[in-house]
Amino acid sequence: MSKRDYYSRQTILKEVGEEGQLKISNSKVLIIGAGGLGHPVATYLASAGFGEIAILDFDKVEESNLNRQVCFTLEDLGKFKAEILGLRVKKQNPYIKVSSIVEKLTPINVNKIMNQFDMVIDCCDNFATKYLLHDAAWFLKKDLVQASIYQYEGQVQVFNYSKNS
Repeated sequence: MSKRDYYSRQTILKEVGEEGQLKISNSKVLIIGAGGLGHPVATYLASAGFGEIAILDFDKVEESNLNRQVCFTLEDLGKFKAEILGLRVKKQNPYIKVSSIVEKLTPINVNKIMNQFDMVIDCCDNFATKYLLHDAAWFLKKDLVQASIYQYEGQVQVFNYSKNS
């Protein structure tokens, strides 16, 4: 299958087209968190053809993850979530670059990590990291999408910091 054929269903949409697909393919996205939110985000960004996707998470797969984090299997127990999700996503789309970052995001490393990407998608599950990402995105002028879930409710916020000079 050619790259053109792979993306044909979205490039026929007038809102995307060849030009839009080229923009998507040239984008670099950092996903923070490889759990319940990170799974669908990573798989859909890969399907859309975002050119470079990095997944940052330092947690390991546990039994309690398996029923809702569908890219993980019993064989993945004890392995790093970012690495396993990265492998699954790369198998999904051979035309993209996928990397895994197995480390905790801290005030020491946040700028170095975020600076490499056009956009950051926050799928983490703790407020300290959310605040850190928000502040770093503002200072670095990086677009940030923050998502949160609690039981049956979800929330999404978009901060277009790259547009604000």
